[in-house]
Amino acid sequence: MSTTAPLHPPHPQRPVPPPARGLLRAVHVALGAVVLADVLQFGAALIVRAHAVDWGPGGISWTNASQEDVDAYNHSLNYATAAAGLWTLAYLVAAVLFLVWFGKARGAAGTMDPFAFTRGRGWAIGAWFIPFANLVLPRRVASEMWNAARSPASESRWPDTGDAIVREWWVLFVVMTLAENAVSRISGNLTDPGELTFAAVLYALVAVCTAGAALRAHRFTTRLTDMLHLKAYAPLS
Repeated sequence: MSTTAPLHPPHPQRPVPPPARGLLRAVHVALGAVVLADVLQFGAALIVRAHAVDWGPGGISWTNASQEDVDAYNHSLNYATAAAGLWTLAYLVAAVLFLVWFGKARGAAGTMDPFAFTRGRGWAIGAWFIPFANLVLPRRVASEMWNAARSPASESRWPDTGDAIVREWWVLFVVMTLAENAVSRISGNLTDPGELTFAAVLYALVAVCTAGAALRAHRFTTRLTDMLHLKAYAPLS
């Protein structure tokens, strides 16, 4: 006579703590550095635009402009190059710290409400590195984290617990990414004043959008971290 093994419920997931406050502060410092670098980048773009004089048909190598104009233009390019280097460094540091925070937030939210997610935990990091899909999937993961972190306590404390904060941050991030791609495609050895002016305007747009996205990311990370801590620890209080 055969016996049937009893069915056991699946083991619950080990709770993952929300991102530490120290990590959140590090993300905020890095985002602040990005905003500062954006201010320098914006100023550099305006300076380059101001010195984009008409070099003539031969370009800067055979220019009809005065030596003073050429020197001023070269100095503006040196300043823009230095500002771009600082911006790149600040952005890379902020991106790494943000991804660490994003992964930890996904792990914590996943143990709070596993059914809120349509993809595994690894997508919180991997989604950012898939071309074209990285304009959609990370935002979906962020919205799912947001919904998983919601609780009666958070809705009572913040009436605006809808994901408007996520949408605002993501719209600015996408605009920033598209503007960056446009700048990278047209930048190079530009000599025509119209092209130089257009490139400078795009650089200024990138700086503004990046600063806006960084400020919104600051708000997003702060609110989601607070929501995760509130849902994880409020029952104990």
